[in-house]
Amino acid sequence: MPLEPNATMHLGPELERRAQASATIGLDLTVELRVADDPRIGIALTDGSIRFGALAEPDASFVFDSRETAAAILYEEGDFITAFMEAFMAGKVRSDGNLPFTFTLLSLFRPGLHLPTPD
Repeated sequence: MPLEPNATMHLGPELERRAQASATIGLDLTVELRVADDPRIGIALTDGSIRFGALAEPDASFVFDSRETAAAILYEEGDFITAFMEAFMAGKVRSDGNLPFTFTLLSLFRPGLHLPTPD
């Protein structure tokens, strides 16, 4: 079920609820998500576990223009790869750091989906 955006709801709790630890097997990465006026979301991925919290220096950062854009890419139903590419080309999302990590990020919040990070 998609997140219903409103002025008091933040994306972090929804992402924590949807996080799939099985998507982190073999990983040791940190990522920071920034969405509109939400607090920054730090995510540490360590071989089968996910920890949310503050990060000193993330391996990659993703910046979304809105909660709606982030939700469409991270966990809503539909073609998320197309949603990511369209948002990226329109300047609604950008990445600083490890861009191939995008594929891993996309699989963190979708049950049964495992997209390995390309070499």
